[in-house]
Amino acid sequence: MSARTIRRLLKQSDLSARRPLFGLPLTQNHRCLRSQWCDGRRMWAEEWNEVFFPDERESHAYDCNTTMVGFESGDTVERGC
Repeated sequence: MSARTIRRLLKQSDLSARRPLFGLPLTQNHRCLRSQWCDGRRMWAEEWNEVFFPDERESHAYDCNTTMVGFESGDTVERGC
């Protein structure tokens, strides 16, 4: 049977095909709160991408192909490309 035949037979029987619900519908307030949480999470992830940990033994500084290796506390580190 084709999909068209099935739809026609369902319509004749006053039935309809329904798609399954994948999640609960959100209220406008829930959508707003979820959007704010997602925006904050996105900003948090971007901020952590900028964090530089000076105690790492090998760290690739930014995008300028510079590698800093084994420095100790008190050492001066120049940042720049």
